Amino acid sequence: MTLSLLLFIGRCMFAVMFLQSGYSKAKAFQSTEKMMSHFGFPVPRLSLIGAIAMEIGGGALLLFGIETRVVAGSLIVFIVMASVMIPCKAIFIPDKRKEAWRAIFTNVALVGGLLPLLAASPIVIR
Repeated sequence: MTLSLLLFIGRCMFAVMFLQSGYSKAKAFQSTEKMMSHFGFPVPRLSLIGAIAMEIGGGALLLFGIETRVVAGSLIVFIVMASVMIPCKAIFIPDKRKEAWRAIFTNVALVGGLLPLLAASPIVIR
């Protein structure tokens, strides 16, 4: 397999994950907004709309290979910020601790998976 084919497959796998995550947040908008409010997100409704836009928009752009480097970098920042806002706070809630650690390590793996897209995708100069 060539590098470009492997990058395409990786982009598609990430795209499906982000599209599904954004769709799930949109479908459960009120409960997700309430959870975000509980964890101290500023303006939870606006934060949720931004998260949904980032996940669905970023997933679609990854799927079609549009501005892959910019999208991968933006999603890395998004994942780190989300990790700081939710799982890092949930670690201090005894009955949420195990789930929080799992989320943190999943997010670390996601960032690790996005790094090759950030590094190997062609730079488009316009």
